[in-house]
Amino acid sequence: MVVVEREFFRFAKYRVFFYPTPEIIHKIANSLGKFEMARLFLTPVASASGPCVVRHHLSGTSLIHLTRGRRAIWAGFESNCRNQIRKAEKLASRIKLMRNGAQAEHDFLRVFNEFARVTGAVRPLNAVTVERYRNVSDVFIIYLDDRPMAANLVLRDEQAGRVRGTYLASRRFGGPEEAKLSGWLTRYMIWLQMQHYIDKGFSTYDLGGMKPGVRGGATQFKRAFGGANVFEHSYFCSGTRWLGSVAYGMYERLSARAQHMILAGTHPD
Repeated sequence: MVVVEREFFRFAKYRVFFYPTPEIIHKIANSLGKFEMARLFLTPVASASGPCVVRHHLSGTSLIHLTRGRRAIWAGFESNCRNQIRKAEKLASRIKLMRNGAQAEHDFLRVFNEFARVTGAVRPLNAVTVERYRNVSDVFIIYLDDRPMAANLVLRDEQAGRVRGTYLASRRFGGPEEAKLSGWLTRYMIWLQMQHYIDKGFSTYDLGGMKPGVRGGATQFKRAFGGANVFEHSYFCSGTRWLGSVAYGMYERLSARAQHMILAGTHPD
């Protein structure tokens, strides 16, 4: 289990639990303090209940079982995914992959926030957010000719043997040529990440959120890696239900605005 400490407008304690155990879910659902809130992400527990539970929803994702080994994982990729990785491999003399460190974090924010600004699909991040995740994640950057082209913050749960691509971004909206190269390099980066975590003894690579019934976009991109599509349960809890309802409503409005910007082809100011 991974726990990330946050705040809600500086007065409420807010913790995010990834892959919580049933025992933790029961405790959080029943015993949060008056000014405490928590998100319980990605658990098979389907029926958590308690006075602190404000919302429950299903989250779709795709899981790559790393214990199958490199050859079987590679064979499971869709042919177009393999072809694009091969094209990136031909650029190997111009490519550099960086993991962790001050430079990686700086370039991660640079790529991610440019992606956020252009698309409006996600909110920008700051150095404080990266610092919160530092001890429980790896930051990967792939460069072409020393220019950062794609970035991924990968959540790492040693106890569960599971990693999850949490904040992924690229320069694919920078024009036709950058879109093509970013597609190749992002797939190649993820394949290199999988191999890294195989070597580190992890058992599962979680590609992150996927929307059921969607054929294009990020969902199709992740589906091309041939993982097992699964649904897991998430909960939002608050020691004061009205406060939790207000906080969750704000989150939903921000998410809806981002989706509207995507459909309209614009981005927030």
